[in-house]
Amino acid sequence: MNRIQELLAPFKQYFDFAGSSEWEAGFRSGAFFAIATILFFVVLLFLLRFIIFRKHQLRQVELDSANGKYIVSSSAIADLLAKKIAEIPEVSLLKIKLYPARNKKCQIVMHINYLPGDNAENLKDLITKLQEGSLAVLSDVFGITNVENVSICVARAKEKK
Repeated sequence: MNRIQELLAPFKQYFDFAGSSEWEAGFRSGAFFAIATILFFVVLLFLLRFIIFRKHQLRQVELDSANGKYIVSSSAIADLLAKKIAEIPEVSLLKIKLYPARNKKCQIVMHINYLPGDNAENLKDLITKLQEGSLAVLSDVFGITNVENVSICVARAKEKK
């Protein structure tokens, strides 16, 4: 408790109303209330911004066909990309997320586990290969061409224990 009192000692003069005139006590109370109100509104603004403008994951991708539309679920896309990534021995897939982007496009974020071996590829070349392969397999199998980008996050660089 003594350490807390030492830390708050420089601020004690602003909250100690004993011995103050009525005007000074009212001014300090008003200033404290104004600062608290401003801080409250700033925190409220940040909370509203977080709630309204956060990214929501896509659960499905809607595409046009010759006679209408068809829907591909995000789990089908994740399964297809997991199968594609399983072909590369240095990489194991942790999770895939789909996010909306501008102009009815989507963004794919893949979290991978990178297991470098003795004769493993350069990580930058491997990521380029994964991105191009993912776009190609999505275009070939599902006809999805509205992917804005494929972001790859290397979450771990070794196997889980």
